[in-house]
Amino acid sequence: MERMKKFLKSFYGQVLLMALFIRFLLMPFLFHPDIKSHHFHFYFLSQRVFNIYQYLAGNIQSLPYTDTFNYPPLVYFLFGSIQILLRPFLGSGFVNWIFDWGPERIFNPRIFHYLFVLKIPYLILDIVTAFVLTQFFKEKKQKQRVFLFWLFNPVVLYAIYGLSHFDILPSLLVLLAVLLVLRDRKKLGGLTLGVAAAFKTYPLLLLPFLVILGSKKTRERLMIFILGIIPYVISILPFLNSMAFRQSVLFSGLSQRLFLASIPLGFGENLIIFMTALTFLFFLAFHHFSSERERIIPFFLAIFLLVFSLSHFHPQWIIWILPPLTIILVKKPSLLFPQLVFYFAFLGVVFLFNDRAQLFGLLVPVNPSFLGVPSFFELLRDRKIIDPFLIQSLGHSVLAGAAFWIGWQSLKKNE
Repeated sequence: MERMKKFLKSFYGQVLLMALFIRFLLMPFLFHPDIKSHHFHFYFLSQRVFNIYQYLAGNIQSLPYTDTFNYPPLVYFLFGSIQILLRPFLGSGFVNWIFDWGPERIFNPRIFHYLFVLKIPYLILDIVTAFVLTQFFKEKKQKQRVFLFWLFNPVVLYAIYGLSHFDILPSLLVLLAVLLVLRDRKKLGGLTLGVAAAFKTYPLLLLPFLVILGSKKTRERLMIFILGIIPYVISILPFLNSMAFRQSVLFSGLSQRLFLASIPLGFGENLIIFMTALTFLFFLAFHHFSSERERIIPFFLAIFLLVFSLSHFHPQWIIWILPPLTIILVKKPSLLFPQLVFYFAFLGVVFLFNDRAQLFGLLVPVNPSFLGVPSFFELLRDRKIIDPFLIQSLGHSVLAGAAFWIGWQSLKKNE
């Protein structure tokens, strides 16, 4: 009890209380349909459905929600189990709510309660991330700054409590993997990165860089790589024979989007810009920064910046890049302005998606009439003010320019 009182009076305790207050205000009042669709799919674990991909494909005509489940199986098993644990706190009407996809679905009087309870796991992961970030610094002021920057970053709040995706979990695991390698627990770091990939495939892009920068010994590098692959392979192996799984997970999303930005070479061949840049970064790490562990975060950041610059990203992907951006900001305060430009450009691109759920639609629990508020895309298009795709493209170009500058400055050796 005395320790708790002492903590609450400390800097971290006071900041955490303010941060929790803000989060408690946001959690019940922001609603993105994805949190409901996720839990609709997670529900079937309690019904002893183990191959969710095949089940959805076989029962698509009889289900009230017909979208596919596009995430690795470990997501389904973990969050399906969490839903089972939360069910007593959600109440008997919860199952009816996740099965209600009619026009009255947003008028449920218990929607505030459901949203608050369902976001508690994300809240825990969010707070843990804030404390893990402090472990990347030795100086007291830097620890406090990174703690503040994370907890009061509006983009963090928007991504975690507005969009309400589970990306905060693999993001935290990637962060822990880097921390373990920095503390000379390289094999465990590789394994942790592999577990992150089992929740969302993108950490596999980072694995070669963790291998090169994490150690100089060939045998150790090989072990890090193998341990980084094993959790992902084991988690998907039982589902590889399922066509529904392959179509929903292996051949959709990130990989396809990253291959779209290309330069035609003729005869049906294209130069994929992302792969070209990623290969360049790999050889840069291999020849100039080999086994320099302190360069892991800058290289991870550079990879994420490439993803955002060269693909039509999902808004929730911003959670991947937020921890390394926050670390770099504390280490290089001169990058504050470029980061602000990056964040504003990101929000500009997202708010110009032809999707009402990204902005005003988040407020439908407060007032269902927000569902009828047109998106910025619709306003620009219908009133023929200007081509919304042009504005979105300009915003994405500004984002890419800021990303290249931040990446370059982060990779530069301190003078």
